[in-house]
Amino acid sequence: EQKRLFFGESRLIDLNDPSTMKFGDIWDDSMKHYNPNNETDLYDPIGLEIYDERFPKDKVFTYSALLPIKSKRGIDPRLIKEIPKGTYLKFEMTYKELLEGNVPRVYDYIHDNDLIIEYGFDYEEYPKGFDYHNEDSLVFFCVKQFDLKKRWLFSAFCLI
Repeated sequence: EQKRLFFGESRLIDLNDPSTMKFGDIWDDSMKHYNPNNETDLYDPIGLEIYDERFPKDKVFTYSALLPIKSKRGIDPRLIKEIPKGTYLKFEMTYKELLEGNVPRVYDYIHDNDLIIEYGFDYEEYPKGFDYHNEDSLVFFCVKQFDLKKRWLFSAFCLI
C-alpha cells in the first residue's frame, strides 16, 4: 500500500479506566472538523491505536478516529496522521467480534504462525457500508508486516 493521509482527533485510552473508553465521542469530535471537499474514497476510515513500550505494563495507548483525506492543505497539522506505505496483514471480523475482544486472538495467530510485524501501532479499517448499529458489519483489523528487505539492507550496511 502507498502512504495514506488521514485526519481526526486522538485521545489517551487507559484500559484500566472505562471512563476513558469513549470511542464514539472521539469519532464525533473528528466529524466536527470534517470537510467533504477534502474527502477521498481511495481508502476507508480507520481507528488507529498507537502503543509505546510501556503499554504491556500500564495498558495505556493513543486512539485516533481518522477519516481519509486527499490533501493536508487547510487542516490543523495536529489532526493529520500518515499511515506509512508497506504491506499490511488484514484480518476480517465482524463488529461484534471486535467488541468481544478478538484482537488478542489475532496477535496469537500472528505469533503462532511466526509472522513478523511492526509493533507499535495497528488499526481497524471500517469499509463502506459499515454500520456500528449492526454487529454483523465487517471490520478489518490491520497490522504492518515487517519489511525484511529494509532489515537486510540495514544489516548489510552495519557490516561495512
